[in-house]
Amino acid sequence: MCLDPDGTIISDAAISLFQRFPTLRELWLEQTAITDDGFIDLGTLKSLEFVSIVDTEVTQYVVEKLRSFLPKIEISM
Repeated sequence: MCLDPDGTIISDAAISLFQRFPTLRELWLEQTAITDDGFIDLGTLKSLEFVSIVDTEVTQYVVEKLRSFLPKIEISM
C-alpha cells in the first residue's frame, strides 16, 4: 500500500492515522508540515519500506533515529 498526501496539510497530529494501515509500504510526505516529533512515530510501522520527506522540517538526526527502528527503510530527503 502507498499513501501520497504530498503538498497537503498533513501534520504531526495525522501520523497516528497511518497506524490504521499495517501494510503501508510507501509514504510520500513531501511539502507537508511533518516535523521531527511526528516523523519518529513512523518507527512503529514495521512494513514501511520507503518514505519521502523532501521540503519538510524533519532533521537528519531524527532520520537516523528512525533508521535504528527500521534499518531497511529508504528515506528521500
